[in-house]
Amino acid sequence: MSFAGYGRRLALPAVGAIATMGRRGGGGHVGLVTSFNVGTVTIISGNHGPTVSESVYPRSRIRTYAH
Repeated sequence: MSFAGYGRRLALPAVGAIATMGRRGGGGHVGLVTSFNVGTVTIISGNHGPTVSESVYPRSRIRTYAH
C-alpha cells in the first residue's frame, strides 16, 4: 500500500483525494474520491476488468485519504 503514505493525510474524505483500501488476501487498492456522503465513498479507479470506472464503497472500508 505504497500510496497510504503519499501526500498530506486527511481525516475525512474530500473530492479529488486519494483513497486507499485493503483487500482480502493482502495487497490494496487505490482510487480517487469523486463523491461521498455519510456512509459511502464513490471512487474512480482501474482494475475493474479492462476498464476504469466508479464504484461505491462503505466509508469503513477506506484506510486512508490523502491530498
